[in-house]
Amino acid sequence: QLYKGVKLNKQLIAQKKSLEQRVTHDALTGLFNRPAIFDILHKQISRAKRGGLGIAIIMIDIDHFKTINDTCGHLTGDTVLCEIADRLTKSARSHEYIGRYGGEEFLAIVSPYDQAGALKAAERFRNAIACQEINANQTLIPVTISLGVAISTEQETLDENLLLQRADEALYLAKHKGRNRVELASTHDTKDCVESRKSSDLNN
Repeated sequence: QLYKGVKLNKQLIAQKKSLEQRVTHDALTGLFNRPAIFDILHKQISRAKRGGLGIAIIMIDIDHFKTINDTCGHLTGDTVLCEIADRLTKSARSHEYIGRYGGEEFLAIVSPYDQAGALKAAERFRNAIACQEINANQTLIPVTISLGVAISTEQETLDENLLLQRADEALYLAKHKGRNRVELASTHDTKDCVESRKSSDLNN
């Protein structure tokens, strides 16, 4: 009877973990889903404010992903998404969190950080994807990503929406400059970034 009770308890714990996994993780890629990565971002910003720490976020987008879907099919596109998620996860450090932001976009949070460390992390992610073609159903597909980095140490800029906006603008600047590159968001005037986004919002 005791054995049955212990076995049942283990099953309940496993079921709870499985449920938590489904609630917080993306079903396709296994990364944190959008609500979960936003929850982590909110907590890390609060932590940074309390401790006087800095935070960096990295917006990541797969280059020409629509072309991959249109040319090779959506199943191949799913394979590419999963492989990229796996490579990003394997290249991440313990203080770096990665989630699926939506579609072919991902969001990485680096906290605590310094500027050099955040840029090195972004370059590490970029290289993890570009270094080797993705084998999708016996077809080798060269894939790259573009990354926009936004950083903050000041109380007035430790704001979730501001950081996301600046990272998004830096991402589109990376697209505008040729893709497969890392761009750091300006801490001052973002007009050029906005204009670059408008110009490059074609073919991903």
